[in-house]
Amino acid sequence: MPHKTNIKSRRAAPTLSGIRVTYTGLVSFASRIAIVLGNAAFMLIITRTLPVEEYGAWGIISTMLVYAVSAEVAVGYWASREVARGEDSGRTAVASSAALSAGGVAAYAGFALAVGSHGGVGLEVMLLAALLVPLRYVSGTLVRVNLGWRPHANAYALAAQCAAQIPLALYFVYHLGWGIPGVVAAFAISHAVCCAVLAAYAREKLRGPLEARRLSGWLRLSWVSVYPEVASVLYRLDVILFVALAGPVAVVASWTAALTVAFTVIHSALIATAIYPKLLGGDGTGHVRGNMTLFLYVAIPMAAMVISLAGPALYALNPAYAEAHMALALLAVGMFFTAASVVFHYMLEGNEKVDAAGGASAGDYARSNLFLTPSINVVQHGTYLAVLAAGFVILSGAPAADVLLFWGIAAVATGAPFTAYRYVLARREVGLRLEAAKVAKYLAAAACSFGAVHVAQIELLRPAGIFEFMPVLLGLAAAGMAGYAAITLAADPGTRSLARGIVAEIRRR
Repeated sequence: MPHKTNIKSRRAAPTLSGIRVTYTGLVSFASRIAIVLGNAAFMLIITRTLPVEEYGAWGIISTMLVYAVSAEVAVGYWASREVARGEDSGRTAVASSAALSAGGVAAYAGFALAVGSHGGVGLEVMLLAALLVPLRYVSGTLVRVNLGWRPHANAYALAAQCAAQIPLALYFVYHLGWGIPGVVAAFAISHAVCCAVLAAYAREKLRGPLEARRLSGWLRLSWVSVYPEVASVLYRLDVILFVALAGPVAVVASWTAALTVAFTVIHSALIATAIYPKLLGGDGTGHVRGNMTLFLYVAIPMAAMVISLAGPALYALNPAYAEAHMALALLAVGMFFTAASVVFHYMLEGNEKVDAAGGASAGDYARSNLFLTPSINVVQHGTYLAVLAAGFVILSGAPAADVLLFWGIAAVATGAPFTAYRYVLARREVGLRLEAAKVAKYLAAAACSFGAVHVAQIELLRPAGIFEFMPVLLGLAAAGMAGYAAITLAADPGTRSLARGIVAEIRRR
């Protein structure tokens, strides 16, 4: 007999019919830009206060936290899909996630013991970060509940977290000088603030009954929901792999700093936040093309900005990390591919209906996009790790700049072909078509605007104190974005139409 799911359909009308895709995407993106600026201030506090070895250790701790929280999707994954279709599963999901976090704490402790002295700090400091595991479980599930209910609420919660963590970091890390324990304290308290905001927005979806039957169905299908996390685990193994091959923690610190800056680009995927629940609700295919064009309009200049200001951005974090500027430029391209892949992922999984009516067999799930898209990720990140392992062995003893450059090349070379394949799938499944002429204009405008910024930064940015350096750096970034917007508005009627549409969406609010 084929395996059947126990997730039944106690259906209400889908809750997402009223979601405005463009408005939600713009709110998420705009708030995330504010968060990026806040996180930049937070990272300046951390990188300018922690020694290089401790910052490298924080990079290792962050990686272990990803592994420890990976089981959260066993419940959160299904909660977002069910809530988007009108089911009251939020309370069961959050309670179940809190219970599962005990296993996450145990897993994190095991990772910390395994890393041991290679972590660059004492074992007791690494174990202290286990306090973050339950908070990440609960916040992760609340994010998924809101994704199916009020996607823009996640942006507000992250903004609240960001606003809280800056003064907390100033107090615990800068004023008290607690080092990594201070970072953990700042993250723990700010994460609690985030959870409170998320719960407030999701409260209507947290009033349903606690259903053991529903949890049983989720766990029975956990091979579908947890499987995507295999790719995340593989992706974050690069740092552990480097440390295991006796790589210096200082190189990990430089890579972590470059990754932190490059991650700015991936925020552009938030433009497509609402396309996933909209497709789940059965009303999203008409938004696919326009949403993709808007994503590219934002993602292209963000990648160009990071590339043109790679060296100064790393210098701002800490002059010791400036050697990673070429790796950062490559990572900006890699993160562009990652952001595009996230958008394609939203489209493919949002359009999947295998779990909509219940009664699907294990084979049905295995043939669905719920299994195919993470399989692509697993192959991609497995290839990435294999390339890295060979390269790290060959480059053993090489200068740090060479190792970092190779690391960046590996990220781009293994990301580009898989992103192209995801596009082919999205084209076939949801009828996605790129507007090539517009994309060419966006690329040309970004090259002109940020090419000028790159030339200007050579003349304008000189080694100086952080309070003299940062205003010039931020001014150049803003000038590049303004120049890009001006060029595209002047040269492309479609962009002018897009701008009018954005204004109309905001006014409708």
